[in-house]
Amino acid sequence: MLDQFLTQLLIAVIALDVVGAVVYFVLEAMAQRKRRILEPYPLELFHAARRRSRDAGGSRWFSGRLGRLLQLRRRPAVPPATEADFVRLRKILSSFNEGLA
Repeated sequence: MLDQFLTQLLIAVIALDVVGAVVYFVLEAMAQRKRRILEPYPLELFHAARRRSRDAGGSRWFSGRLGRLLQLRRRPAVPPATEADFVRLRKILSSFNEGLA
């Protein structure tokens, strides 16, 4: 009697674990899709890369089809550094310098 109860409980826990894993991957895919929509790749960087490849003698096929495939990877937006960031960097570097001395 107790064996059957524990077996059924284990089956329910495994089923919930599998459902949770599926839901996790679905929600992660939806979040990535939403991030891509909100943070598109800057067009000016894309066009500048195309111009450089053409100026360097790159073929239209590379800059067209293959270039679009390579541009599918989104680069994260990096905020510009502030004065406070440089102050923190100086403190960190000076602490390393003191540690080496």
